[in-house]
Amino acid sequence: MMTTNLELVRIGLKRFLARALDNLAFGAVLLIPYVSFLGWESVAVHEDAIIVAVAVGYVPFDAYFTYRFGRGLGKCVLNLKVVSRTRGIRFSDACKRAIAVCALGNGFGIDPLSRIVLLFSGILYFNWRTTAWDEWSGTAVVRSNRDAHDFAEK
Repeated sequence: MMTTNLELVRIGLKRFLARALDNLAFGAVLLIPYVSFLGWESVAVHEDAIIVAVAVGYVPFDAYFTYRFGRGLGKCVLNLKVVSRTRGIRFSDACKRAIAVCALGNGFGIDPLSRIVLLFSGILYFNWRTTAWDEWSGTAVVRSNRDAHDFAEK
């Protein structure tokens, strides 16, 4: 079944929102204890280091949830799931995907690199109909459990 451009845009926006929800949730989990101990003033002083720590620290978090559940909080809320193109998702596939997302999707959280890679990943998504990290790790993001089941059967 060929994906229409409108459907591609819908899924792309859902994927973007899912990643934003994941980043916000993970950032809040890290930031709340940090602020509790050191106060808001320390956030302003160490802002760049915190952003990079959240981007890099997110890798094991994302890899675990992708491997264990096929989705993080954002994909769960938006009814998306990561599936393997050939088999069940192995932990090594989930790690490769998480590292690639951190580098190629988030630019390690470093400005302006993060904005540049976000732009290029969006362009590649609409040209390839997939992302570089899904291509590299042999995964795909699909809607709902029914779509995931149908994708796995093909």
